[in-house]
Amino acid sequence: GGPEVMCLVADQLGVVPRSWRLSKPDYLRAKEAVDLRSLNPAILELVRKHLISEAEALASNRPGSSLRVLDLGAGMLSMLPVVAEAAASASVPIHYVAVDGDGSILEAASHRLQDELGAERVSDRGTWVLDLSGCRVEVELRVEDMLASIDHSPKQPYHLILGCSILDLVDVNAVASALRQWHEGTLLYFPIHYSGLTVFRPECYLLDPLTRKYNDSLAARGQVTDIHRLMPLLGETLALESSAWDIAADQDAPLFKQLCSFMATNALAYYPREEIAAAIAQAGSLSAGSAIADREGKGGIMPRLYVENVDFLGRAGSGCSGDAKAGPGLQQQRQQRLAVEFSSPGVVHVVDEDVPPRQQGQARVLAA
Repeated sequence: GGPEVMCLVADQLGVVPRSWRLSKPDYLRAKEAVDLRSLNPAILELVRKHLISEAEALASNRPGSSLRVLDLGAGMLSMLPVVAEAAASASVPIHYVAVDGDGSILEAASHRLQDELGAERVSDRGTWVLDLSGCRVEVELRVEDMLASIDHSPKQPYHLILGCSILDLVDVNAVASALRQWHEGTLLYFPIHYSGLTVFRPECYLLDPLTRKYNDSLAARGQVTDIHRLMPLLGETLALESSAWDIAADQDAPLFKQLCSFMATNALAYYPREEIAAAIAQAGSLSAGSAIADREGKGGIMPRLYVENVDFLGRAGSGCSGDAKAGPGLQQQRQQRLAVEFSSPGVVHVVDEDVPPRQQGQARVLAA
């Protein structure tokens, strides 16, 4: 019932052109461009003020020390320039620990450090040094499970722990527990987290099959459809603001096509193949810069894909409930996912099945 199986089914049914699906590094780069312009400026300003304050304290009390930043699920290092720019006026070096469980992604990130950012590799363990926004930055790349990277006492406390679009992919209870135990008081910055709305604007009935059941399909696969209910687990909430994606089909074509591919694949559980294929054809016209017809058939509209996200700023531990069972609406619920059944060669059915319970000591990682 995983996304890879669903993609294979979509390929066999001819729902989405295979060229619309990006490799993981290419997807992260396409997503990065939209993420960076969507980051909430008010929260970024609060992050900047925090880093400047921490830098001033270091300069007074521990001259020569670095600001320590931990990036969880760092991917292609999209947040590295954001942090460096925020701390640019601090005049202290930054030690940036980039953690990701996918070694191939961090390998691609290392090429980016060298080829695009002019970094110099200074150790075989994956440490790089570069100048970014006037700051000397030491980047340490770690292939490590995200939970394992925080579930112990750090050699030195971090001044900032961040993670872009990662909380809906992990066991937030386990993450919150580790943060509370080992990182009490550390500033947390978790931007670009889905908060439950995906629509085309203006509305277009021709594209409706892609979005109408999208949240239902996520819930059926056990994914989070509104991150708001998980945020209080992490600690004290300092700020929670919108960071919505507003995606143009033509200007943001790679990401637009990839997201339409996600939605079309999920929609197989709810709509006939022909309706989904027709919606994808309309999305293809938009990505080529062609307007499509409105409900009256008059044409001339260029819908954009709008995805509501939020940016979270908080402090680890303080005010943290620590368990999803503690708050209203957070009780453990029966989870289901989509599965593919083959009744005969070439004949498939998408059905619901219960998600097996997680065993003690295991963390469930959900595919994006």
